[in-house]
Amino acid sequence: SVYLIEDELEPEQVKTLCSRMDYFVGTRFHSCIYAMSANVPTIAVAYQYKTTGIMHRVGLGDYTVPIENLEVKALKSVFEKIVEHRSLLKEMLQLRIPDLRRQVYENSEPVSEDFLSSKGMN
Repeated sequence: SVYLIEDELEPEQVKTLCSRMDYFVGTRFHSCIYAMSANVPTIAVAYQYKTTGIMHRVGLGDYTVPIENLEVKALKSVFEKIVEHRSLLKEMLQLRIPDLRRQVYENSEPVSEDFLSSKGMN
């Protein structure tokens, strides 16, 4: 089934929608991250180099299509592969995502009260 949503959604709503999908194909990488964090097998249409790097790091490098090579035939081929390996990919994401989350938190710096004040966020 395909649903067209024309409403402007909050990030949390987008994340919820992504988590309910069987497969996800995206160009905006934050939406791909939302899907992968919910263990949804994902194909990223990469328009930036960092997309390819992150997909490789997650273990989904083979499921990246550079935007300059975006053709129906190429996308269909990758989609057929993701359907074939769905169970394996879900298991892999389930194992890798917690470690990646941990690495992100370990490498991030705390947000200072001064920063929050300057943004009107406290």
